[in-house]
Amino acid sequence: MDDSFKTKALFLVPLTVIVIIPLLLIVNRGISTGGNACVRKVGPYEVQLTAYTIEAQYCQSIPSTGQVTFTLDYAPQELRDMKTEVRMIRVKSWSAALEDKDDRTAPTVLHLPPQTYPNGSVIAEHAFTEPGYYVELVTLEGGGNKKYVLRFPFRIGVGWREDWKEFGKPGAYVALVVLALGTAYYFFIYRRRRGKAASSR
Repeated sequence: MDDSFKTKALFLVPLTVIVIIPLLLIVNRGISTGGNACVRKVGPYEVQLTAYTIEAQYCQSIPSTGQVTFTLDYAPQELRDMKTEVRMIRVKSWSAALEDKDDRTAPTVLHLPPQTYPNGSVIAEHAFTEPGYYVELVTLEGGGNKKYVLRFPFRIGVGWREDWKEFGKPGAYVALVVLALGTAYYFFIYRRRRGKAASSR
């Protein structure tokens, strides 16, 4: 194998790993594919949110706009006796969806007033016409001043272009660090191979 090819390979392979991993971590931060991604704790109990389209079942990332049915399920009788309010809001970014600072001011796209659900299942439907980032806010209130606010962030029809725009400053910092490390690594390998070549003469 050509020595120049080996040198390039030794440089490109680690650099590719260094670039790809931080990008994936930052762009997809907060997005989980695990079974607990849409499960929240209310004391000792669990509340689960599931999103359904005509194609499949989803949690935090729905691939396209259109009609979506959300089901909120809880089995314990204590939760069924509590009043449940659902408010779905739209936020500007995935970072905003993961935080609660814009919850009060963000525009509401769907609202179900407080009421009890004896069967332990809350169903909400909405036709999404625009891709974006959303949060389903669920408030449960019961006797004795018991109140729980659950947040379920999700996104609809958001692809890599939108993720890249949100990458922003963190991405620029990562790129600069990667560039510096890559340059240092390249010259290290290059000088090392030149030293070996010189010593073998």
